[in-house]
Formats: sequence, structure tokens, C-alpha cells
Amino acid sequence: MSKDQYLKEYDLFMKWRTEKHVGSFSERVLLCYFEEKSKQWKPPTLWSTYSKLKATLLINNNNKSVGHKPKKSRTFSRDEMYKLLHNAPDEQYEREKSFVCNS
Repeated sequence: MSKDQYLKEYDLFMKWRTEKHVGSFSERVLLCYFEEKSKQWKPPTLWSTYSKLKATLLINNNNKSVGHKPKKSRTFSRDEMYKLLHNAPDEQYEREKSFVCNS
């Protein structure tokens, strides 16, 4: 999709914010915007617009969640996987064991 399409959606949202005298870019504001648009647009259009708007808000307004700390998923070590594969009951984990061992 072209940059122009993304900017068009962004401009429409910014205009709506001005008309509604809204100063923030909060989730609540976005929900109000899309609730209003849902009366005019079909779900695929809403989804496409949301995707474009989210991208442009992140770029143009540095709209990152305040205080958000991303979590890193814990992964199993080689030793933990070995213990799991050798100690887990075969009758309960047969499928998982065969998948890992045959990969």
C-alpha cells in the first residue's frame, strides 16, 4: 500500500480529533473513533483503517504505551528439554516426544 493511503487515514483521524476537541491518542479515543466509523464502514474497511492508522500514529506521534515493559518469553535450556523428553510419561506426551525427536 502506498504512503499516501496511510497519510490519508491519519489526516482523517486528525481532522476528527480536531472536530471533537480531543487532544490525546489514547486507546479510548481510538475506540470512539472506530465506533463512530463502524456505522459507515464494513468490518474489513475498519480493520484496514485501524492497521494504517496504528502504523502512522506510531511513526508520527511516537505513540508507545507509557510505562510498557515488553516481556521476553522464557525458553527451555537444552538440559531442561532433555529432562522433559526423558522424564515425561510416554503415554501422556507421546505425540510431543515423537515430534521433537523426529524433527
